[in-house]
Amino acid sequence: SGPRGEFDFGGGVTALNCPAGTIGCPTTGGAPAPNQFNAWAQFLLGLADGMGRSEQFIKATAKEWQFGFFVGDRYRVSNKLTATLGLRYEYYPLMTRDGAFQFDRLDFTSLNVLLGGIGGNPSHLGVTTSKKLFAPRIGLAYQFNDKTVVRSGFGITVDPLPLARPLRGFYPLTVGSNFAGTTSFSSAGSLSTGIPSICCPNINSGTIPLPPQALERSVGPGELKRGYIESWNLVVERKLPSNFLVSLGYVGTQTVHQFGDLDLNSSLPGTGASGQPYNKPQFGNRTASTLFWQGFMSANYHALQVSVNRQFSHGLMVKGAYTYSKAIDWTDDDGWAGLTWNDPNILRRNRAQAGFNTPQIFQLAYVYELPVGEGKSWANGGGAATKILSNWQVSGIFSAIHGQPFTLLASGASLNAKFQTQTPDQVGPVRKIGGVGAGSQNQPFYDPSAFAAVTRPGTGPNPYGNVGRNTLFGPGSVNMDFSLFRTFKVTERLGLQFRADGANFFNSPHFNNPNRNFTSANFMHITTAKNDERQFRFGLRLAF
Repeated sequence: SGPRGEFDFGGGVTALNCPAGTIGCPTTGGAPAPNQFNAWAQFLLGLADGMGRSEQFIKATAKEWQFGFFVGDRYRVSNKLTATLGLRYEYYPLMTRDGAFQFDRLDFTSLNVLLGGIGGNPSHLGVTTSKKLFAPRIGLAYQFNDKTVVRSGFGITVDPLPLARPLRGFYPLTVGSNFAGTTSFSSAGSLSTGIPSICCPNINSGTIPLPPQALERSVGPGELKRGYIESWNLVVERKLPSNFLVSLGYVGTQTVHQFGDLDLNSSLPGTGASGQPYNKPQFGNRTASTLFWQGFMSANYHALQVSVNRQFSHGLMVKGAYTYSKAIDWTDDDGWAGLTWNDPNILRRNRAQAGFNTPQIFQLAYVYELPVGEGKSWANGGGAATKILSNWQVSGIFSAIHGQPFTLLASGASLNAKFQTQTPDQVGPVRKIGGVGAGSQNQPFYDPSAFAAVTRPGTGPNPYGNVGRNTLFGPGSVNMDFSLFRTFKVTERLGLQFRADGANFFNSPHFNNPNRNFTSANFMHITTAKNDERQFRFGLRLAF
């Protein structure tokens, strides 16, 4: 103590209980580096790390016409052969905008957005559509006898995808901007001042520069190639005893000019952002995706299909189907479909089995009226037992479905290419272990030691990795849905039905594909499952 006051010194010990298996313990102490309290202070002060704003600058609702004309005839060639012939013609004029301009597209040489009907620009900006979309169809049915029929057919179907779906919402229809602080310690703005306004382009000239960070999808000049699907089949149907009908068939389809995106601002291996074609001063050093949308891809599907059907009679109905198939494409979906690899030198590498390819599917559905109660084989003598056991039915759907493919991913660090994908290298035979669960205490689904990181530089041989697209299959699934129901006859015109339904009756787990990221600690481990656990539902239905 002294003339200026009193000093107290003390100390203490605090013990924190760390749960077993954890790494480190959470603390609330301060630190010289920014921590969670900075974020809390920012929240109290109304300061934001980042802000974003997007505005519909022009209401340019798309307007499209689709025309179709069809002629057909059915011709009885003989007592056993029937032919069905048809020809369809379709025409899809180019869409127009209901707003300030009629159409818009990007000039890929100058990166200027052209607006149709403004500043002397033609309304359709040099984009045309085909007037030769003829779609012939033919079907043949030959009856060998009263129990056997052979059917075959071929037809073309034009893809009716409206252009408004893939071409909506891009600059200048929508104008957006993001704001961030200049450093990690500064804010982008405050809640009191709000999100800054954004500049809107001047469209009077009909030509406006594309902002460097605006995502853009556009068609090019010339004909927009609309896709079409060629389909064919050959099916044999045979009627069997006990009212069973069996069919065995081959089904095939081929898609020509499937719509998709090609990113023209992707770079080649080893060149990084500096190798992007539009990352130059004359284009504003653009690094964002620049998507050219056109029908340039293809796809096909081939399948063996078997079905067994029995209409409801003598208390039993059966419907079964088995499919053994393969689907190949460049990318899945249509309209918003990007490629795995945009390198023009390896575009064909995108062609592989489709992500939705399911090689084998077996399904069996049934409805069975229990043979007990009034008018049945058992417990039909009357009394309480007959009343309780009468009019009960069971039904169910059993399905066994093969897994679907997935693509492995690597870090891409050695690839050093924008808007490209790198896969690992396969260095050994792929061994399926079939494990489920994360962490070292659980087995992986596939042996991860069969793969290695790509260490070659982007300028080396095969910098993308030697594993292709959709090369491995995830787990399949088995499921059983079961129902029990009974109909009570209350009066001559009034009936009451009781139902008990069990979805996924045996509560079979249906797992998702394993982790496909090579850099993850859970690579090749299955860590998630579908949310389709067992559920029961009970209901009453009154019919009058």
